[in-house]
Amino acid sequence: MSKLNGLKLPPIQDLFSTQEERNSVGNIIEIPLGEIDSFPAHPFHVDDNEEMEQLTESIKAHGVLTPAIVRQKKDGRYELISGHRRKRACELSGLLTLKCEVVEISDDDATVAMVDANFQRENILPSEKAFAYKMKRDALKHQGSTSHQVGEKLLTVAKIGSENGDSQNQVLRYIRLTELMPELLKMVDEEKIPLTVGVELSFLPESEQKILYDIMTENKVVPSLKQAKILKDLSQSDGLDKNVILNILVVSKAMGKAEKKEIVLRSNKVRELIPQSLSDTEREDYIIKALRFYKEMKGNQ
Repeated sequence: MSKLNGLKLPPIQDLFSTQEERNSVGNIIEIPLGEIDSFPAHPFHVDDNEEMEQLTESIKAHGVLTPAIVRQKKDGRYELISGHRRKRACELSGLLTLKCEVVEISDDDATVAMVDANFQRENILPSEKAFAYKMKRDALKHQGSTSHQVGEKLLTVAKIGSENGDSQNQVLRYIRLTELMPELLKMVDEEKIPLTVGVELSFLPESEQKILYDIMTENKVVPSLKQAKILKDLSQSDGLDKNVILNILVVSKAMGKAEKKEIVLRSNKVRELIPQSLSDTEREDYIIKALRFYKEMKGNQ
């Protein structure tokens, strides 16, 4: 088996040798699908969607062009590092084996390689990024790439982000999402909750998140960023209950709507002076500018 100990792993396509070199080394083997296990806590979804259908058709026509990467476990079975979608496509194609390269690699290096391989995908959900970033950060910290100093931890987070086009703060925001309950995290994935709002809500304990989710579902409301920050502050100071959350999300919103006043133009003489093509907001701006102009002209006189 190939040895990959103590590496700083580059992107997965650069990590291993060419197809010809692999074949010459003899590490490429066909492994029964039933002997291959997914990577523990694999954070990336393997969905039977249109992309999977296309991959399945490609494998039916041409076979697996790029071998999956696996390592052998103590019980003799194999653990997938890269190739979860290929394995699923083989299952859907009716194949019984998967072309794999078997490598020797530590737990931490395997985690880093798995994350880097899957970050080559075009579409990655916030929840996938969240757990992938957390796994990679923890693996790097565990293998000694960082100490317990806060500054060095942040340098590692910044490095992880730069490798994937995210800032240090953005990586920390994604990792924070791992504290959200699954139902709220799914809403972030579905873009029903903005990522910044999800980050603020992640500071609520799970019991309060559950109450919040029930209220959101029953009343069809989503906290604004301002409301999410209020919820976070109250949770950390006095705690939240159903009534408090209802007042912030539902009652205050209804009162805010009631307090809004519309400009009603009852006189035809006034309406005739305003262009009819303007919207309500534009009409308000038009009137304000006209009054300011009149005030300035009167002051000059």
